[in-house]
Amino acid sequence: MAVLGGMVRQAGFLGLPWGLERAVDRGLDGGQPLLLWCGAILATVVVQVLGQCVWDWFSNLADARTGARLRAALVRRIVVDSRATGRGEGDLLLRAGRDVDLVRVWVHGLATWAVIGTTVVLLVPGFFSLSLELLLVALATVPFLLVIGVYFPGRFERASARLADAHGVRADEVDQVISAAVTVRGIGAQDTMVRRHADRSAEVTRRSVRATDLLAQWRSLGSGVPAVAVAVGVLVGVLEVLGGGLTVGALVAFSAWMGTIGIAVQVGLIRASQALEARVALDRLGLVLGPTGLTGAPAAATVPDRGVEELAAAQVVAPGCPAPVDLVARRGRLLLVTGETGSGKSSLLRVLSGGALPESGTVTADGAPGAPRSVVLVPQRPVVMAGTVRENLTLGSNRYTEEELGRSLRDVALDAEVGLDSEIADGTASLSGGQLQRLALARALVRAPDVLLLDDVTAAVDPATEQLIIAAVLREARSRVVVWAGHRPAFRDAAADVVVLGAMTTTETAGADP
Repeated sequence: MAVLGGMVRQAGFLGLPWGLERAVDRGLDGGQPLLLWCGAILATVVVQVLGQCVWDWFSNLADARTGARLRAALVRRIVVDSRATGRGEGDLLLRAGRDVDLVRVWVHGLATWAVIGTTVVLLVPGFFSLSLELLLVALATVPFLLVIGVYFPGRFERASARLADAHGVRADEVDQVISAAVTVRGIGAQDTMVRRHADRSAEVTRRSVRATDLLAQWRSLGSGVPAVAVAVGVLVGVLEVLGGGLTVGALVAFSAWMGTIGIAVQVGLIRASQALEARVALDRLGLVLGPTGLTGAPAAATVPDRGVEELAAAQVVAPGCPAPVDLVARRGRLLLVTGETGSGKSSLLRVLSGGALPESGTVTADGAPGAPRSVVLVPQRPVVMAGTVRENLTLGSNRYTEEELGRSLRDVALDAEVGLDSEIADGTASLSGGQLQRLALARALVRAPDVLLLDDVTAAVDPATEQLIIAAVLREARSRVVVWAGHRPAFRDAAADVVVLGAMTTTETAGADP
């Protein structure tokens, strides 16, 4: 509807110079009733206004719906599935804010391309009806615009991607400064953190200047070429009027139409730059949203809902991992991924979940390439909302019974410490680190995914509670694929298979089926 409204609006807009031409040549000089042509001009104005209203209304509606869907998908993937990308919460918030807004702006402007197309379709015969020479002047701008269109977009897109990365790094730095403010003040590290933030800000400034310079050059050259064409066209038109080959009304129409071309080029350049920025934003959002997209429908390479028997990685190099990894995680056998700190355990789990792309190698689920559809990753630093425990477990869904929610808390030994209606303060200050980890694990267990990926989720609990969690995880491993990343001895004893990461990845058979 926005496209249709935009096309109608542009037809009315381009009809104004046509009406002016008739009013001047036929109403003033030709003896026809001037009121007739004034009425025609008024009709084109009415058409233009109505088209503009439809265009704006539905563009705003598409823009708002896109933003709502994107943010809802981000909340679900970040909080429910915990598919983080290796960035901190600051960058995740930036994606939900700045990146979503960039996509919204792009969606809002999509109908503009139909308006530009309408301009081209109507003006080529319009120029031809005025004068062949004037048509040639208009067409002479095309090669220059094509050269500009080839040179600048790729460079601007790369500059935008680097700028987005710099914004994300700085957002993480701000998040760390805020969360660690009291601690760093106590140990005298505040100056170091302030300097780091200043360095990140300087990098944002440098990359902003580079992207802005490219955009300024692109837009100035893109709008300058039509401006020169207008000047040349008016000169040619004046000479034709003096020679008797062109009417004054036709010159008026040509000048107005060439001005429209200049506007169309400027707007097209703006929309093109917005499209490139939106593509960068969509790439960043895609890392969080994963392979299933916005609708939740499985991608072509995902596994059907019959359940996953086997999750495998073949020569997978996850971001930050020193060596390629081969592993096979099977239903009924708990797989432990262990290794020294920094060996890439967390990065590997993100790749297995589909939340990050491997640098090389492939992930398959039951032989099909790509991460499985039903997978939950519980990270070391879980995201928990302010609200009740029940709200954190269900996140608005009413498909879980009281018994299922209570059982999930019992499985992680949290039922004696909090109730379903217990309030979690803003910033999760009311729960300890171990309680936060167990609440995130309970949220994963209640969803009963085909594949459960656990990133050292007992790092902050005592040994007795850890044994209760191990028993719950072993029960889960009987009916689904479970991969645990960590290096605590208790889980090594419980695992059926062990993959050791390091300079050279090794695989061990640790014990019997759970």
